[in-house]
Amino acid sequence: GAIKPLVALVMNGSDRQKQNAAGVFSNLSINPESRMAIVEAGAIDPLIELLKEGANIQKENAARSLMILAMNNPDNQNVFKKIRGLVKLLTDGTDRQKEIAVRDLRKSI
Repeated sequence: GAIKPLVALVMNGSDRQKQNAAGVFSNLSINPESRMAIVEAGAIDPLIELLKEGANIQKENAARSLMILAMNNPDNQNVFKKIRGLVKLLTDGTDRQKEIAVRDLRKSI
């Protein structure tokens, strides 16, 4: 029952709440059942948005959560390398590259 409220915090919480909620997702996503619930609750897009627009620690927590969601999902093993590259673009790329990376991340997860 805590996943939907965590999604709401990632989207609309204070800076600290967004940071903590994204961090909790990285811990929860280790469990396959939780991972499925996180995806079904709609957490991917808010995490990607936090990755793009958040403060540094928020970006780190969101990136870690997205990586674990992809890494521990057998269906997503093939996109893991791509996601890692896209995350790098989100932090180091030009504004246009960041836009493309966000779009591609949404398609990948």
